[in-house]
Amino acid sequence: VLISGISDFTIYKKDEDYNRHLASIVENSDDAIISESLDGTIKSWNNGCEKMFGYTAKEAVGKNISLIIPREYSSSGKKILERVRQNKMIDHYETVRNKKNGEQIYVSLTVSPLKDEAGNIIGISKIARDITSRKKFEGDLIEANKELAFQNKEKEKRAAELIIANKELAFQ
Repeated sequence: VLISGISDFTIYKKDEDYNRHLASIVENSDDAIISESLDGTIKSWNNGCEKMFGYTAKEAVGKNISLIIPREYSSSGKKILERVRQNKMIDHYETVRNKKNGEQIYVSLTVSPLKDEAGNIIGISKIARDITSRKKFEGDLIEANKELAFQNKEKEKRAAELIIANKELAFQ
């Protein structure tokens, strides 16, 4: 009986250490990691969320996730919730979110269902990565390509004009 008690305590201690280890990974991640209930109430908010969105955990936990979802994106939030209720994961979904200061940022979201021991879906886990600088770079690249295409058309037009002028000169 004593050996069983020691063994049980050792297993408990290992589980406790493991859970602390996982909590440390989540808390110290640069990515925003959020858990929420199925009605959208924020249940957890890590340091990455504080850095990314500007709200402290105290300000965010207990509030609805709409705190960071722009109005024009509210329907996508409902679609995400419906997919999670169907036990589906959403991987690298690009969208826009609000910061506390009103600024909007682009994020890549990974959304997963949270389940209890019986396998029932009890909530949602979201991991968000700020991709604003990448999206800005992509936008700059698109604009540069448009400008190059315009310049190319102008050069082609000028080349066609020169060919016509050259033919006219040759004809004379």
